[in-house]
Amino acid sequence: GSGEGDHECSTEFGNMRYRAIGLSQPPHASGITSGHKVVFLHGLGSSSETCQPPETLLSSNSFLIPDFFAHGRSPAPVDQQAYRMQSLAACVAEILSKERASDVFVVAHSMGGPIGVELC
Repeated sequence: GSGEGDHECSTEFGNMRYRAIGLSQPPHASGITSGHKVVFLHGLGSSSETCQPPETLLSSNSFLIPDFFAHGRSPAPVDQQAYRMQSLAACVAEILSKERASDVFVVAHSMGGPIGVELC
């Protein structure tokens, strides 16, 4: 299920893992309810572990932080199409849909930048 901690989302290319931080209630039941919703998109060779939200933002905001395929806890799909920016953005969109997170702020680093642009 969803809520605080580590999760995975089934996508057309396989399961993408992600972390949820600051969720006061299970998102499936009521959507992300506290403050702003923020999606952190990591860079090449990085993972959700390097995207720790600042302590000052944790008390009033919710964070979704995916591990892109072949990064962090997400597997490496055989289908090379999985690694296209458009494909990764579509997978992040599936996570947002699963978590009922619409109107989000996107914070992106390096490779996460073009994925964030595709997401918009």
